[in-house]
Amino acid sequence: MALQQTFHNTTAKMQLNWDYLARIPMDSHSNTNNPILPPVAFQMENGAVVINPTLVIFDPIRQYKMDLECPMQDCNGAKLMSVGVYTQTKRHRPRRVYDNGGPYFLVASKYRCDSQKSHEIMSTDERLLDRIKENILLPFVITHKTVISRPMCNTIVRK
Repeated sequence: MALQQTFHNTTAKMQLNWDYLARIPMDSHSNTNNPILPPVAFQMENGAVVINPTLVIFDPIRQYKMDLECPMQDCNGAKLMSVGVYTQTKRHRPRRVYDNGGPYFLVASKYRCDSQKSHEIMSTDERLLDRIKENILLPFVITHKTVISRPMCNTIVRK
């Protein structure tokens, strides 16, 4: 579902552009103070203006300086290392986050286990989040079907 928005007297369509995501350099989100990529407007070949919405990169290894171990039982505590910011598989696409200030997208980092199995796991994997939540308060709450920012969650709970 795309959001319609007026942009310099032109109707712009807000959508997630996969080509834009593919061009995010690995070090663009290494600054722990700003894992947010602001909206980017671009013009399509047909003249339509498209706005790529705000993206928030979630990479706890870099952002919180955490050493995370692989949650798989047969990896025996092998370390995880960051190898990317997203995949285009339906299961790991960026997820819309509902927030008081409007929606944005949460982009999960992709980690690779340094064990012999060398499998990949996303930073939003439930097993990793359970370990991370022991040390920090996450800025969002992930459920099976949605993601809600912590401020919006607090607003809902108070009412």
